[in-house]
Amino acid sequence: MTAAKEKAPAPTEALKTTLQADIKFCSGLGQFHTDKAGRALDSISWPEIVALLSEPQNLEKAQGRWLIASTLPTRNFAEQERRGTFWALWADFDHEPKPIAEMLEFWERQTESKNALFYSSKSATQERPKSRLIVPLAKPLSGGEWMLAAECLNDLFDGAGFYTDRASERPAQLCYLPNRGTFYDAYTMLDGESLDALVFFAEGMTQKRAAIVAEEAEALKRRQAAEANRLTFQASGNTSAVEAFNACHDVVEVLLKAGYSQRGTRFRHPQSESGSYSASVKNGRVYSLSPNDPLYTNAGAHDAFSAWAVLYFGGDMSAAAKAVYAMLRRAA
Repeated sequence: MTAAKEKAPAPTEALKTTLQADIKFCSGLGQFHTDKAGRALDSISWPEIVALLSEPQNLEKAQGRWLIASTLPTRNFAEQERRGTFWALWADFDHEPKPIAEMLEFWERQTESKNALFYSSKSATQERPKSRLIVPLAKPLSGGEWMLAAECLNDLFDGAGFYTDRASERPAQLCYLPNRGTFYDAYTMLDGESLDALVFFAEGMTQKRAAIVAEEAEALKRRQAAEANRLTFQASGNTSAVEAFNACHDVVEVLLKAGYSQRGTRFRHPQSESGSYSASVKNGRVYSLSPNDPLYTNAGAHDAFSAWAVLYFGGDMSAAAKAVYAMLRRAA
């Protein structure tokens, strides 16, 4: 373990080999540095990241340098998930944070001292030693693999009481790099091997994949059952537009037709800027946690009819009901 508050080691040949010095991560300066603003995104290498631990920035957080754990130069979450090549995992500890030394000891025990970088957040205080972890990878991950591995990394720490911010599981989430605050501290572990996430997290990733497949299969069964119920549309004699629609349509079907992306029982709305799968389906109703999602509501959740009314009729329930009756007449 090398204290990074001392002069960080120069990027020797051994370091270059260990940390894939030729890898260039997507990077930028400040939260508003985007590829949409006519200003090209930057890149940053492992030796440059390591150097920042001993010679950190000293800027307001919103102005600080960041990285995305992929080499693809975009802040678009869907593009990173689809086309990104990820050479690092990272975690953010800002809820009931513990000292870096305790996390470092835990990491050494769990991984047999795999390479890692630990450093304090800009806003860390003596009482709240908030920090981040960056883990270089021995082999790159695709976007889908990376999301599963990121969940596993957070699971590992959360299970030991080192509570993480799950936003780090989003494929284009910004990881702010070392930035000196009043209580800045940092450590490097660069003498061992880099983590092979596909091996180290193999069991957890397999379980998560299986759960996603099972959830999507169950959702497909519900959609197929709803399709079968369409046959009752013309003979139902039901005068309730809501009941008639819900008898023939599953809420997952409504979401997918409206352009939502699915991951198990979780969904991401088409206009999502965070990349988060913030909506979930349970017992035939959709719950959204994103205020930017049209289906977000303080009133609880939407069934298939109310979701359809919001997404296609701007929430006008009367207009949606008239459309259902028109569908019934056409089917008669």
